Amino acid sequence: MPGRHHTPLRTLQGMWQTVLDVVDAVESWIAGQSYWVQVVILLAMLGPLCYLLAGVIDRAVEAVLAWHSRRDGIRTVATSRDRETAN
Repeated sequence: MPGRHHTPLRTLQGMWQTVLDVVDAVESWIAGQSYWVQVVILLAMLGPLCYLLAGVIDRAVEAVLAWHSRRDGIRTVATSRDRETAN
């Protein structure tokens, strides 16, 4: 519309409204498909998402437990053995 100011808030709201409209259109399209098409789409989306989420959780748990890992003790033993053989 000519003569209308677009403030950043209105622009941001416009972008969010566009995103919501797209999501709503995709949701309506999926809901209109047959059950088996919905299952295939669901599995195609959830499989990779669950794989990525499992990887993120694995790395987070590894990072949190790294200080208490048995591998730290093994590295310490191997390092002390190396020092003893070096002498």
